[in-house]
Amino acid sequence: MRELRNYITAKDGYEYAEVADGLVCLHITHSNLRATIVDIRLDMHMTLAEVKEKVYRHCGTKPDYMTLVLKSGSTVIGIMDDERRMLGYYPVQHGMTIHVVDNDPFSLAKG
Repeated sequence: MRELRNYITAKDGYEYAEVADGLVCLHITHSNLRATIVDIRLDMHMTLAEVKEKVYRHCGTKPDYMTLVLKSGSTVIGIMDDERRMLGYYPVQHGMTIHVVDNDPFSLAKG
């Protein structure tokens, strides 16, 4: 069992070692969906408007109805609300989560 455990945990702490400079791997969660998108790669030079467009393709919420909340674990870091700012303006790090709050009153994902 020890050998199996060592094999499985051998690269713990190095998950993002091979990610290119200027990219960040983030998780995406959604206020109306149960699924989590794990390790979506985003360019730190993308504007938030571009980030919203990319997230839209994964979760279906139109960018105009999104509020993006940056989280580290269960701690809210802040609301990412300036669409002209680049992603790198915010203190994003590998493994953090962008939580999408769906503000569309007619959202089909709303249960």
